[in-house]
Amino acid sequence: MSPQEIITSPIEIIVNPMGVCGAFEGELLGRVRLFDGNGKELAKGILLRSGPIVFTTTLEFDTRDSAQGLLVLQHQPEGDYIDPPEMLSLEIPIRFKP
Repeated sequence: MSPQEIITSPIEIIVNPMGVCGAFEGELLGRVRLFDGNGKELAKGILLRSGPIVFTTTLEFDTRDSAQGLLVLQHQPEGDYIDPPEMLSLEIPIRFKP
């Protein structure tokens, strides 16, 4: 997905975390959240493993009140090598309407 891409409901989110800290051996502790342009949360999902180091979730949402929003991918690494655990986030601006 690229910034400012137009999305519609439902949307399948597919994440390949190769090279992301904490995604070692196909483990990803993460969630996906979708917000409208006013900061209202429209949908959220948990990333589930669906193959070798690929994670997916499907979001359904209603965008009547906004033409743009923000897709947020969050990952909470765990393990002995991380002290204290830090939430990693990736924010992608998106659009619901042209």
